[in-house]
Amino acid sequence: MSVDSVDLGVAHLEPQETIGRGGFSVVYKALDTKLNRYVAVKVLTAAVDRADLDRFDQECQIHGPLSNHPNIVTIHDAGYTRTGSPFLVMEYLDGGSLTDHLEANGPMQWQQAVDWMAPICDAVDTAHRMGVLHRDIKPANILISPDGPKLADFGIACVSDATSPQFAVSWHHAPPEAELNRRDERSDVYSLASTTFQLLTGHAPFWRPGEDSLAGLLHRMVSEPAPRLSPAVAPRWLDDLLQRALDKDPGRRPASAAELRDLLLAGPSADPGAAPTVRHLPIVAAVDATAVQPGVVPPPHEPASLAPVATPGPSIGSGPLAHVSTNTGSIGSGPLAHVSTNTGSIGSGPL
Repeated sequence: MSVDSVDLGVAHLEPQETIGRGGFSVVYKALDTKLNRYVAVKVLTAAVDRADLDRFDQECQIHGPLSNHPNIVTIHDAGYTRTGSPFLVMEYLDGGSLTDHLEANGPMQWQQAVDWMAPICDAVDTAHRMGVLHRDIKPANILISPDGPKLADFGIACVSDATSPQFAVSWHHAPPEAELNRRDERSDVYSLASTTFQLLTGHAPFWRPGEDSLAGLLHRMVSEPAPRLSPAVAPRWLDDLLQRALDKDPGRRPASAAELRDLLLAGPSADPGAAPTVRHLPIVAAVDATAVQPGVVPPPHEPASLAPVATPGPSIGSGPLAHVSTNTGSIGSGPLAHVSTNTGSIGSGPL
């Protein structure tokens, strides 16, 4: 894409091209001339009030320390353009997301899925220990780097002991009715399990082909057990673990992302303290979403309209701070829109 007219007010950041656009933000690939490297710069374009700017500043304070984790996208800088719009400077990743990988290659072997999700569980556990819930874990928010997977988009993250406004339901959110007033770390555990399920099958647990209705999705999420995996897809211990982590009752799930990580690594009987060995995925710089292998069901996109569900917690970076990543140009609805492009994955954050 061509570069929009933008003056970041930072002399050493030169926007090269527009790589993503949503209803509330634009992402640029920029050259950092001081350090001679490319970065991703996400600029909020929607009108904001003082409360939005306060949330932006608060999330910068939280996301900065989180990005020290090797499996969380790194934030380099933050500031305001000459016109007063907030922006974030993040590492630029052109390897694609796990959604891109699924669309290009189909479902993973279970060993590979475990190897990739264990470090992400560790990243989520780090956020939880700092009191932050991610709330939007899904394949599109896990980016592929030469060093392994990186969790992106803390744009609707919230402090775990606070109250927040509405957020949109996605394929990987925990059952909204069951958790309307009790979202905690186990909500992210559910999303980690749901994401693992999609890596193994190519689709989210409660997705149905050709269905655009949110009502059907919500009904199954609340009332039906997650589908079992066939032995050809995953061993029984892994199927049982995902069933437990996808339980409607949060109390029956693993109590933390760290526990889920250890159980994934342990398998039926291995040492739960073992470190993950990541089998690196190939870099997917630009995926044609139409080039899906025959017989492989592509991961579903979000429904065209997502109903907001009230939950606890003061959203840090919620509201109009939309995340922009990569894929095919489809845009999720609402203020938490996820924007796709076909130019390679970018770093993510609270915008």
